Amino acid sequence: MTRYPSRQEVAEHQRPELERLRAATEFAVYEQPSSPPIDYHAIVRDKGYSPPAPAVSFMLLEEHYRFLLSIRQRPADGLANHYKRGLGFGIPRGNKVLRDLVDAGCVTVREETRARIGPGRPRKIPSLTPTGIQLLEAYEPRT
Repeated sequence: MTRYPSRQEVAEHQRPELERLRAATEFAVYEQPSSPPIDYHAIVRDKGYSPPAPAVSFMLLEEHYRFLLSIRQRPADGLANHYKRGLGFGIPRGNKVLRDLVDAGCVTVREETRARIGPGRPRKIPSLTPTGIQLLEAYEPRT
């Protein structure tokens, strides 16, 4: 059976080489800074700066464009109507496209209860944000 050295034996064996390396090493001397560290965020906030919103961080696909267009054309429709009418999306695909657009800040969804119909699930109605409107207008064909 093989006998492995203990940690103490390994440390004793390495000690002469580590001492030689320490003696040959030139360590940098760091002084304490004379001024406090700069708080970039405090400086930026004091000036009222807010970074510009990034352009859409995902690639706009045809299905994203069609969904944004559907929301603009039928702002009162719920998600199910947008998915079925004109888009031909199933629920999983429609939810994926919706999630992409919500994550990009192009769409918000509000829930509307239908008190006159009775109990049930609230209707989810998507609406365009200013970013969504801007993106939709940027991708519309120029005539």
